[in-house]
Amino acid sequence: AGTSVVLWSYQAQRYGLFGVVPAGEIGRVQTIQRIQTASAGLFFALAALGIVDSLRNYKHQVKRPTIKKIQELNLELEETKTTLVPFIGNNQAGAVFRMEF
Repeated sequence: AGTSVVLWSYQAQRYGLFGVVPAGEIGRVQTIQRIQTASAGLFFALAALGIVDSLRNYKHQVKRPTIKKIQELNLELEETKTTLVPFIGNNQAGAVFRMEF
């Protein structure tokens, strides 16, 4: 894709977006356009191949340690204590949320 963009930029700069190619340079411009088309086609073919490969080889698996495995590794699960206390005062109301680890 980069090759195609660079060659397009070159042509746009040299001949303008809607410019006329001189008769002596038509063969050169056609060669550049063939290279552009081939490089763009190769890019899209490789992109499609990558998508097909990822879809064929995708494995939906997430491995997480079980509680037993965590205990085997001597990792302690800490409990969290949460408290939510509402309050009402003079012209005000709210809540306090507290977590203890």
